[in-house]
Amino acid sequence: MTNDHDAMISQCAALYNLDPVLVKAVVEQESNGNTFAFRPERGYRYLWNVETNKPYQPSSAQIATNIVPPDFPFLGAGRAAEYDGQRASWGLMQVMGAVARELQFRDPYLSALCEPALGLVYGCKHLAKAIKRTVGNAEKALSIYNSGRPDSPQGAAYASEVLRRYNRLSKG
Repeated sequence: MTNDHDAMISQCAALYNLDPVLVKAVVEQESNGNTFAFRPERGYRYLWNVETNKPYQPSSAQIATNIVPPDFPFLGAGRAAEYDGQRASWGLMQVMGAVARELQFRDPYLSALCEPALGLVYGCKHLAKAIKRTVGNAEKALSIYNSGRPDSPQGAAYASEVLRRYNRLSKG
């Protein structure tokens, strides 16, 4: 990963009272600094209703078959683009589209999260919210950032890897 985004990372981390080295470790883990990183996650179950500003609950059949619910609300890019976009991670910090929507991202195109400054804002918002939820426990917060839960085995493995990167980056 290059240092191209260091100034933006530091600025955004400061906005949310985050350690910039921790944010850089997340960026390195998630995208290795690739601003156009994109990862669809077709089985992702957490979706956000942009009309009611509450979670949207698709049926198991809709998730399993990837059928776009006919009532799924969208902002402007189209129903299918919104549905698929919420179930993908975007940009430097690989923010899930649904998480960005929950955090009030209102651009009609979730791909805008690949713009470095914008993706960093929403990634830092998400990480800061997780840190607050865990009362500063970085390991549990990183697990939430990755899996949505503080006690997930997948999240724990992710947290361990990010903290390994953090330790390496802290040493300069």
